[in-house]
Amino acid sequence: MINRSGAQLVFVALGCPKQERWMAAMKGKIQAAMIGIGGALPMMVGLQSKAPNWMRASGLEWVYRFMLEPRRLFKRYAVTNSTYIWLVTRAMLQPKARANA
Repeated sequence: MINRSGAQLVFVALGCPKQERWMAAMKGKIQAAMIGIGGALPMMVGLQSKAPNWMRASGLEWVYRFMLEPRRLFKRYAVTNSTYIWLVTRAMLQPKARANA
């Protein structure tokens, strides 16, 4: 149906990681660019509340979201983000490989 519609852009709002898995499975099957927008759509249409302006301006919107859904977001924030920070830090601290080596 998507291909027949002539759509050139498909917004996928299934949330992470479900939308990434779906887009990977559809690669080559859907002849359109796919963009994962996660939780942006429910916020845009008013189904999910936004953090207060001061929290958004301070970069603390993640704290607001975590307070609303701690069970769902704990693993993402505590485990996944910590793993990412560890890997980036380790990569930055490793000596650079010689260009001619």
